[in-house]
Formats: sequence, C-alpha cells, structure tokens
Amino acid sequence: MSKKVWAIDKNYDLISLSQKECDFSYRKSVFQDSDYIICKIELECEFGEKERIKSEMRKILDNRKNKFPLNYPNCGSVFLSNPIVNDIFAPPGKLIEEAGLKGYQIGGAQISEKHANFIVNLGNATAKDVISIFQYIRKVVYQRYGLCLESEVRYVGELGSLRSLHEVGKIE
Repeated sequence: MSKKVWAIDKNYDLISLSQKECDFSYRKSVFQDSDYIICKIELECEFGEKERIKSEMRKILDNRKNKFPLNYPNCGSVFLSNPIVNDIFAPPGKLIEEAGLKGYQIGGAQISEKHANFIVNLGNATAKDVISIFQYIRKVVYQRYGLCLESEVRYVGELGSLRSLHEVGKIE
C-alpha cells in the first residue's frame, strides 16, 4: 500500500501526496487526470512468511503467463472492464472473442489469439495499425451488443498531449 507519493507538477515543483490525496481505486488515481510525473513512492508492506509469499507470487506470475500474451509487445488490457453493462455480462475480452475477432489483424497489429482484450505487435505494427484495429473492435462490438467499449489505453501526441485512445481520430 502506498503511504506517500512524490511527483513533479506542471510548474516543475516537487510535491508530496498522501495515499488519500492520490485517490487510488481500481486502475484509477489522481495521476490519470493530472500533469504529475511520479518520481518517488513510499510503500507500506505487511510482513509474512517468506515461503508462503513466494509461493503466492509464483501462482500469480504463472496465471499471468498462461492468461496474457506476454510473448509479443503490447500495451496491456485495451478496454476497460465493466463486467455488467445493460444487463449483459460484458468483460471486453469475452465480447471481442464472441464477436469472432480473436486473431484479426491490421498491418502488424493483431487482436491476441490468447486474450482478446490485448492488441499485440507482431513486429512491425504502427500507431495507425493499432488505432485502426482498436476502432474496428469498438465498431463491431457496438453493432453486435450496443455497447461502446471505453479505452484503458492513453495516446501521447507529438507535443505530449494525453488522450484516451477512443478520443483519437484516424492517424494518416
């Protein structure tokens, strides 16, 4: 658990934030909607039996290796998980897979065959490829389920502007 975070703000001042000020929740914090650059963090850890902790860590890592496409570069989960939307059980990977999109490819970008909520780089993907496949997924899922998937991925523009990927137009 985070006790304190030090960050640089837009005026290049070093600030410190308490855990409460960071407003941490599931995949969310004050840092997503700010210009802060995190430079240091103080953690509070619990003590425990070393072998039990190592065993639990191994299980978590094994689960990730089996579940996620770690053999290709990717940006992690692409779409936010809102498990129930309009009374539909809707984990994004499940919806994308049920829409028959696993393995779909544009240029060097591919919807992972291992986990459909990941877009992998097969070696030569461009930003245009990734954005195009992202937009295609949103279109197909919307047409099939009436759900508008939201991006978990952030796009950094040429001048450092930061936007959610679903706010980005086509890249030429």
